[in-house]
Amino acid sequence: MIIKVTSASNIIGFPPSFIGFPNKHRIFVDDGVAEVQAFIDEEITPKINSECAEGWTLTFRLVFTPANFSGIGKRGINYLSAKEKEFGIIIPIPSPRMVRWGVASSAQPIVDAKMFKTIPFDYKDYRNAKDFTIDCAKRSLIEAFRAGITVAMEKIKFKMCKQKNQEI
Repeated sequence: MIIKVTSASNIIGFPPSFIGFPNKHRIFVDDGVAEVQAFIDEEITPKINSECAEGWTLTFRLVFTPANFSGIGKRGINYLSAKEKEFGIIIPIPSPRMVRWGVASSAQPIVDAKMFKTIPFDYKDYRNAKDFTIDCAKRSLIEAFRAGITVAMEKIKFKMCKQKNQEI
C-alpha cells in the first residue's frame, strides 16, 4: 500500500505555498507536508498491517480551514476504480487576534465536527503555523491508525505485540 499526504485550503493565501505573482518569481514556502510524509514513512508504515490492502493508495489531505477543531475524518472517500481512499485531516487556522501567526480570513468553516475524530490542541503551544500543522497531522494519524482505517474492506491499524498485547 502507498500512503501519501497532500494539502488543500479554503483560505486564500494559506498555506503560503507560493508567494508572488502567477508565473513570475514564485517562492515556495514549506507547509509541513514533507515532514508529515516523512513521519508516515518512518513511524506509521512500518507499524501497520498495510499488506492487507496491497495495490491500494491511501491519501491524507491536510485541509486548512477556519474551523474550531482539529481531527481526521471518520469516513474517507473511496475511488474504487483507482484503488484509492482519501481522508481529510482538519488543520484549523486561527485569526491574527488569537495568535501572532494567525491568518485573516473571510472564509467560513465548511466542516462539521461530528464527521471527524477530533484532537484537542492549544494554539499557544506552537511557535508558528508549520509546527502546529505538523503536530495536528501527526496526532490525527496516530489516532486514526490506533482505531483503524478501513481500506479495501480491511481494517488497517497498528500491529499488536503478541506477547504484551500492546501496539508496536
